[in-house]
Amino acid sequence: MDLRTLLDHLARAGLLREVEEELDPRFQVAQALLDAGEHPTRFRRVAGSPFPVVGGLCARRETIALGLGVPPEGLTQALARALREPAPPPRVASAPFHEVVVEAPDLTTLPILTHFPSDPGPYVTAGVMVLRDPGSGAQNLSFHRLLRLDGRRFAARLVEGRGAHLAWSRAQGDLPVAICLGAPMQVLVAAAMSPPPGVDELTLAQA
Repeated sequence: MDLRTLLDHLARAGLLREVEEELDPRFQVAQALLDAGEHPTRFRRVAGSPFPVVGGLCARRETIALGLGVPPEGLTQALARALREPAPPPRVASAPFHEVVVEAPDLTTLPILTHFPSDPGPYVTAGVMVLRDPGSGAQNLSFHRLLRLDGRRFAARLVEGRGAHLAWSRAQGDLPVAICLGAPMQVLVAAAMSPPPGVDELTLAQA
């Protein structure tokens, strides 16, 4: 289920908190998310950005199950089945994200949150990194905290010995990656799983 559809379902069920007050992405939104607990929350107005912020979508099993289209009591079985029976995703010639292409992106327009005074800057905490290992050819999805350095660059922490780090070490230079924000729930869950080496997490999302 894509993000917009999930938010619509939550809103119709009265399970989505809507914050209309403008909040600062530096500390204020993070504090409001902490105060909201496990409730999915959408912040309509974030200072300095034209985009809203959504948080708390993976805080409760019920919300994750809704996003996957399974009953909460069947969530564990659904994840186990995906690991047993991965399925290749379909290939398409065009996709909705092709409809908007920004030739000179400015990362400072994104409402990226600063959570703590000790943080060196704003972090993306739920972006899915997609890359292809230049050695094995295997595609990999994973989460990494991304520190915004300026309008064009992020710094990512790669855990030594894991998929993204191994791919980067084999690249012997620049490694093309894509960062997906607002991914469907099945992609978020798949990126958080740890399948055997060489298994493309997108095949788990498709299962």
